[in-house]
Amino acid sequence: MFNQIDVQKIIENAPCPAFLISADQRILLVNKAFCDFLGKSPKEVIGKPCYEVIHLLDKLPKFCPLCGEEVPFSETFSEKEAEIVCPYGKARSSLPQKAFLSKEYYDPLLKKFLKVTLLSIYDERGALTGYLHFMEDKTEEIELKNIIDFLISTQQGLFFINDENYNLIYTNRALEEIAKEEREKKCYRVLYGYDRPCEKCPMLSPLDEGVSEVYSPKLKRYFKRYYRKLYLPENKLLKITYYVDITDEVVKFEEAAIALAINTIDGKFIKANKRVKEIFELEEGEKIEAFNAKDFWFNPEDREKYIKELLKEGQVKGYEAKLKTAKGKPFYALISSKLYQEEGKQLIYSAFEDITTYLKSKEEAIILIHQILDFLPVGVAMINKEDFCLFANKRLSEITGYTEEELVGKRLHQLLIAEPELRERALKVFESIAKGAKSALAKKRVEFLARRKNGEPFIAEVYFDEFTFEGERYFIGTIQDVTERKRLEERVLKEEKELAIEKIAGGLAHDLNNLLMVGKGYLKLLEEKCKAWGEREKIYVEKVRNVYDKIQHLVSELFILSKGELKREEVVELSSFLREWVIFLLSGTKIAINFERLENNLFVPIQKSHLISLISNLIINARDAMENVGEITVRAYKEGEWARVEISDTGKGIPREYLDKIFEPGFSTKPHGSGLGLFVVKRIIENYGGEIFIQSEINKGTTVILRIPLAKLRGIEKGAPLSQEAKEILRKRKRILILEDEAEIRELLSEVLSEQGFEVEVFDEGDKAFNAFIQARDKGLPFDILLLDLTVLKGKGGVYLLKKLAEVGIDLTDYKVIFMTGYTERELREEAKEVKFDY
Repeated sequence: MFNQIDVQKIIENAPCPAFLISADQRILLVNKAFCDFLGKSPKEVIGKPCYEVIHLLDKLPKFCPLCGEEVPFSETFSEKEAEIVCPYGKARSSLPQKAFLSKEYYDPLLKKFLKVTLLSIYDERGALTGYLHFMEDKTEEIELKNIIDFLISTQQGLFFINDENYNLIYTNRALEEIAKEEREKKCYRVLYGYDRPCEKCPMLSPLDEGVSEVYSPKLKRYFKRYYRKLYLPENKLLKITYYVDITDEVVKFEEAAIALAINTIDGKFIKANKRVKEIFELEEGEKIEAFNAKDFWFNPEDREKYIKELLKEGQVKGYEAKLKTAKGKPFYALISSKLYQEEGKQLIYSAFEDITTYLKSKEEAIILIHQILDFLPVGVAMINKEDFCLFANKRLSEITGYTEEELVGKRLHQLLIAEPELRERALKVFESIAKGAKSALAKKRVEFLARRKNGEPFIAEVYFDEFTFEGERYFIGTIQDVTERKRLEERVLKEEKELAIEKIAGGLAHDLNNLLMVGKGYLKLLEEKCKAWGEREKIYVEKVRNVYDKIQHLVSELFILSKGELKREEVVELSSFLREWVIFLLSGTKIAINFERLENNLFVPIQKSHLISLISNLIINARDAMENVGEITVRAYKEGEWARVEISDTGKGIPREYLDKIFEPGFSTKPHGSGLGLFVVKRIIENYGGEIFIQSEINKGTTVILRIPLAKLRGIEKGAPLSQEAKEILRKRKRILILEDEAEIRELLSEVLSEQGFEVEVFDEGDKAFNAFIQARDKGLPFDILLLDLTVLKGKGGVYLLKKLAEVGIDLTDYKVIFMTGYTERELREEAKEVKFDY
């Protein structure tokens, strides 16, 4: 018999659930893994039938290897071979051992895929006494395998794995359909119909992976072949291959109506279509690869000039060249070429068109260009210096929904740009271009929000350049719809995060701003009433006011985050500002300050409170990075039409992997950082048309570079004149109607204005205010000023009141209308665009 101690050790040492059962399936011995798997103790299972304990059944389930007919044993093993069958230990016996082959099945009760291995146990007489039973949870492995099998099997291309003898050992569904009629599943027979391996088979190549184009005469299709060799233990070699059908692309290239060729810089042809052979009059059987591109240029120096321009610009469009055929016959061709880097080589992709008979007129030349550009998979258009479209290709029509006839003759930017402000800017740009100005965006990729004919918006990516034809300037460009790409890149990472921040910050800022307004208002009233206070009381009031100012600054940052901060046209002299605030922000630290290059009279058009937020965030970041000990260097100088500010610290530096994330909202390397500081900085600087760059090196420090447009001082004054004008209005007027739905603000405004000698009436919604306005007018006591909240509950705010007054013939030009709101000026004007107001 088996040694009982050996069996017990085998079960105990097994890392998976293991147990011993008798010949009648009663559990005799279990390990801890088995108890943990079922969540039961040994006492709860010992002596009970295995099917009752594991499957909660009164008999063996059908999927059990012991169920039904006589147990189908596998081959007989020697004692040494039994170690392989039972890898968890060795049971010694003088008799040969019989073991079950492992079986995998799905247990519906446990909802798991299990692999079971049974080793039968016999006594010295050969009688079956029981089974060693091992269970392995294969659920995750099998589910992952099923997912992988599904993904591979449903690929549209041909996917397969073959061994070093070219036998197909795995195929996806597409290739399985092709291979099912072949008896010998050799890859070269199934795919090509050959009786031997292909001459250029990757298995005969020293390369372990690669990409190439192949043609299957059996399938009559062209494929792009991707392969990789896989080396397994015991020197076994497999090849994993994926075929992508490119027949349509190859046919389009080969059968294209225009000549298409690919060659190297030195003129060696890589590929050319039928039309190239026709243009250059190659004889039947002659291969283009036998020629050099130089052979087809009438004047060799012309090709040198063409190559020089191509290397400089990266592409050449509409290049007129005098060429010759293989027989020496001269002709004129229009060439459009583009330079590509492929596998370390510079390749020229070119399209040729014989224009010998078309050079008589510009119109015919444009038609030829149109034919060439129609081939491209992107929208292409040509416009003149006034922005009028001269032609558009088919792809542009498909992208925009306009026909070619609807595009030609129209101002293309005015037709396609969705945003009114950007359309206005484009109009002004082309007005200056028409007068001879250069285009600032030529040879640059630009993205903007475009609109189709049906009004549907999409994100367009445009690349264009200008050229001169017969003394006139023209622009030719490509346009692509990159909406889906941008959505995938930005929607999750940016829009959701920023939108959440904007909504939270906007609502919080609005509420805090209202509370601040009330608090500061009552503080002002208190100060006016208590002028006889002593110096100590005045100091307390001043401290409270300072606290309110700091909170106001924080609220301003919240407005910036919510895109709700109003920009006032203020001008700040940068050098004096930096000296004052950098010293103030670093007071109390051991950080040395160097002002290396601060140019005077460096005026920037930026609201001072915004500039304080910007510089404070940067200096605090630098201070924290140096842990209050180190050196900060500040520079500010003129750079063209920009003011350039550099703030350098000697801190630890920013890891390279963080540089692309530091401006994202919520990203912070500080243990308790909010991740909003640099986000606020970037939003401020971009709000004023500026730019920000970060240069950092580990253990050497970080430099923040700001570029801010310089102020155009004519017509711009410091501060905001609106409040002064509003004060002047209030001095001349007596009766004020206030519409405000928040009680604290109504009460504050009423008390403050009443203290100033005004007669004030307050209302919380539009209908009440309307009735009071009419009654006051009829009594000969009309209101002079309307102080209105933009929005109140149920929509009966300032706009509602003004519309209702206009409906009954009230001429609002006789009144001063002032809106109170936390919205931006642009949002205010959008909401109140249908009514007349003053401020």
